[in-house]
Amino acid sequence: MPRIALALLAMVSVSLAGCTIAWQGNFSYAYGAGNACVSTMDWCIFELPEVGYLGVKADSGVGLEYTGLTVRLAPRPSVPAAWSARELRVVDLDSKGVQEKAVLSTDAIRKGERATPGPDLVFDGAYSQADFSLRPRIKRFELRFPEVRSGAARMPVPAVQIVDGARFPMPVPWFMAGH
Repeated sequence: MPRIALALLAMVSVSLAGCTIAWQGNFSYAYGAGNACVSTMDWCIFELPEVGYLGVKADSGVGLEYTGLTVRLAPRPSVPAAWSARELRVVDLDSKGVQEKAVLSTDAIRKGERATPGPDLVFDGAYSQADFSLRPRIKRFELRFPEVRSGAARMPVPAVQIVDGARFPMPVPWFMAGH
């Protein structure tokens, strides 16, 4: 029996030698006063009625100590939209600590007439994207956004609450990990 266990251990070690370990996260999202997001490809997507859609995605990446985040503002076709300020706030819902992140672009964006309708605007054509990370990892937090401007109008954006749940190790072959 010990020889079989040793042989299995050797086989697993050899097969994982060409791998890196990523951590598969378990994220849950809500926006505003606890509204459920449309969840598409691990994105939280919701409508900003006069403008278009907002998409937020959390990612655990290859470590346990941080959370990667992406935010996309995607206006409807022919509706110009931009963030009114570069800063968003990250509020730790347990400790009440606040971080300000100057990651948003205030440049106006506009989609052409042939853009995909509905929540898929977050994946199609022109959008304003911000990528940033939280170090150290925060298990329960809220993203608070500045207003969105469209022409002379300004619209509030609901906060997004994210729970960063359990993370599980997942082997990823080197050729898929971008190495």
